[in-house]
Amino acid sequence: MGRWILNFTWAGRTWSFGDEVDVQLRQAHDLFGGGPSARAVTLRLPLHGVDVPALVQAGHPLSAAVGTLYLDGDRVLVGQVVNPSYDADAPVSVTLREESYDDQTTVLDAHAVVDATTWSDADDASVGRSYPEVFGSPGLELGPAVPAHLLDTTASPGTRYVLVAGHWVPATSVRLHCIDDGGAGPAADTYTVLHVEDGRGRLVAVVDLLEGGKSLTSGAATEGQSYFTRWSGQAGLDGRAGQVLLRMMRRSSVRHDAGRFAVAAAWLDRYALGGFIDDPAVSPVDWIADNLLPILPFTLAQDTDGLYPVVWRSDVHPSEAVAELAEGPLCQRVGAIRERGDLLNDVRVQYGYRADTGDYLRIVAVDETSSLYARISQARHRNDAHSGRYSETVTTDIVYDSATAGLIAQDLVRRRALRRRVAQYSLDRERWGSVRGGQFVSIEDTGRSWSGLGAYVTNKVDDGTATVVELTLADDPVRDLHT
Repeated sequence: MGRWILNFTWAGRTWSFGDEVDVQLRQAHDLFGGGPSARAVTLRLPLHGVDVPALVQAGHPLSAAVGTLYLDGDRVLVGQVVNPSYDADAPVSVTLREESYDDQTTVLDAHAVVDATTWSDADDASVGRSYPEVFGSPGLELGPAVPAHLLDTTASPGTRYVLVAGHWVPATSVRLHCIDDGGAGPAADTYTVLHVEDGRGRLVAVVDLLEGGKSLTSGAATEGQSYFTRWSGQAGLDGRAGQVLLRMMRRSSVRHDAGRFAVAAAWLDRYALGGFIDDPAVSPVDWIADNLLPILPFTLAQDTDGLYPVVWRSDVHPSEAVAELAEGPLCQRVGAIRERGDLLNDVRVQYGYRADTGDYLRIVAVDETSSLYARISQARHRNDAHSGRYSETVTTDIVYDSATAGLIAQDLVRRRALRRRVAQYSLDRERWGSVRGGQFVSIEDTGRSWSGLGAYVTNKVDDGTATVVELTLADDPVRDLHT
């Protein structure tokens, strides 16, 4: 049996509880995208000899208390008290909740902004605008992709800078577009990228509108106009998806497992992203949730080491299982087999975001004509209310690469073309206690005609006595035809 320990800190004191607390801790993992909700446990705490109402009346609200929960010496949750219930001479009832998305940092530095200190002669339209962080090659051949900001309204001392990125970039040139306030244009030309310091000493990337021989050198470049850039080649910060993910997590204040993020990043690097960030308020984890999770085959989960990624690999095989479960005394069925998942066998991914108009300039479609998974799915469900077709359109602002867009569309269909079979098993903690949420395992259950089937652990409940896991079978009819 596992040993729970709770350290509860409130009103300048810390109480330690062991066998007095009854704990059930749940870990859920979304196979189809999204991230973890807040992890929480509800506890009854006997604070003997403490006049709880009096302390609250004296200015020590229970909502200010913090609890740290350990299982067999491992920290599994650090939570703030919510929804407390108390009375005189009665145990305190509290819920400890750890918000896995409670990121207290922002992606952009608050001082990375056009203001009187950084650029005293900036165009009024640029003042207050955050420096854009550019990654990958946004725009490519498609059109204006990243806002740029006019920094010099006069030509003395002989330069007229436009900010193109709030950091060093490897690009030596960039395409600059100018769209005037009357809608004329866009005029465009390719400019040399320069690196200069702003008024706070920050190194940024700019172009000089007065660079000789360029079409925007003369009258087209005046105040009140809109500027945008598009990039190609080795342009902004590393745009490989795994590296973008790592860069975000390094800035995050959320407790996370850096090692597992590094492993996941190596697999996700096959996706080429491109885009910009200029929202001064967005946190790293929120940006990941809004931009990466909807299009890439991974989710965020949380356990004793904090936040970590779970990659749903399309090429995984039962031989790669980290644990081989077998139905029996140490692995007992809990309930019946269920099916789960919203079908998708007809997907369109809109990409190639154009920043000046808000349009998406490219679309890739995957259906029964281009995916065997979609064909199987539609054949199996042709007689239902949808006639077998389940459609969805996905939009993304951070993809310009056609191969990546196609891979995203194929991945979405492969993951969701068929509903997943789900089953629960109660595992002996001594034998299988190390099985973790998100891991890939195999299950042998002769009574269900399952012989070493691959499955993901998509839910885990541990009460210190038994571990109940939910297994989502990694069914793949195309793969299985060739094995």
